[in-house]
Amino acid sequence: MSIIEREASTGDTLFLLGDGLIEKWTFSKYRHVGIVCEKDGEMMVFETDLWLGKAAFHPLSKYKNKRVVLYETFGLDPDKVKALCRKYEKAPYSLLDITTNFLTGFLHPAIRRPIVGAVGNKKYMICSELSQRILYEATGLECLKDWESAEPVDLATTMQLNHKHFGIKYIQG
Repeated sequence: MSIIEREASTGDTLFLLGDGLIEKWTFSKYRHVGIVCEKDGEMMVFETDLWLGKAAFHPLSKYKNKRVVLYETFGLDPDKVKALCRKYEKAPYSLLDITTNFLTGFLHPAIRRPIVGAVGNKKYMICSELSQRILYEATGLECLKDWESAEPVDLATTMQLNHKHFGIKYIQG
């Protein structure tokens, strides 16, 4: 078992770091985000992306050799997180949101997010919208309420600015 598998708990937020096209376009080191959730005795990451096409559980072990940051949300009820992951399982991926995010990625989030939010269909979500929505619904924290059109960097910034509610639990790579 890897260190990340030993450190992770249900409700933790896993950020994948990178330095590819996504990171250059969004001026961010954050490539992807998902929610850690125990399912059938195994630690999983609940996530969605273009290649998956829908929200699903994947083994946390797939990230054991990747550059990741694991955030903890203080006081989070793991049972609420599990129920919300089940609620959003198979939620479709939003190709429209990701395309609009890419086309407006150079804009400040205060300008970009309303544009993407107006264009997208909210039963469809990208990874960061899904993760932030689950955290918001599980906690009711006001700082998480604007999950529509959130990119991974937006959620990471929210967590960094609200250290009363969130903390870095583990850094790998």
